[in-house]
Amino acid sequence: MKAITQNGTTITLNDSAEIHRGGEGRILLVKELPDQVVKLYLDPNRTFTPDEIKALQPLPDQFFVKPSELVMDKKTRKVLGFTMPYLGTDFVQLAAFFSLPFCARRQTTEADKFLLIKHLAQAAKAAHQYQILIGDFSGLNVLVSPSYEIKFIDVDSYGTPVRPHSQVMLDEIRDHLYGGQVSPESDY
Repeated sequence: MKAITQNGTTITLNDSAEIHRGGEGRILLVKELPDQVVKLYLDPNRTFTPDEIKALQPLPDQFFVKPSELVMDKKTRKVLGFTMPYLGTDFVQLAAFFSLPFCARRQTTEADKFLLIKHLAQAAKAAHQYQILIGDFSGLNVLVSPSYEIKFIDVDSYGTPVRPHSQVMLDEIRDHLYGGQVSPESDY
């Protein structure tokens, strides 16, 4: 399928280039953009706007993988998803660190785990400085590099000054101490 980016680059969306799939979308490699991937929404009615992309831009690249530009159907110009930086294959989901055998194989120390916790808190603080709520603070939405750097993904679901958080997330992530509502406190 042919698509076009917000800035006019024609790209080919190929189902065989899918590298990951989540609840909202699927991630595809795109040969025309080797340093980028495309998130295609599974729900054809899901929308995303240039203003929503702009609202996420203050998030520091150190911690967040942000949308770069919209991807639209080449004929209809309907938004299909967006591009974002490609991290490669060295990153693993934070949820993997909840497994003792995984940590043993990787030789993860307590100091490494404390570094991860420190980075998570720094990222939340950085988001809140721009009135951005993470909400779905899932171990599946945070990727960890071999040197214990973190990258938050799925940032298009965040609450911003442009669009409130949808309040949609897995129940085991929801913080019921704060009434189950997404807030800076529930992020922490």
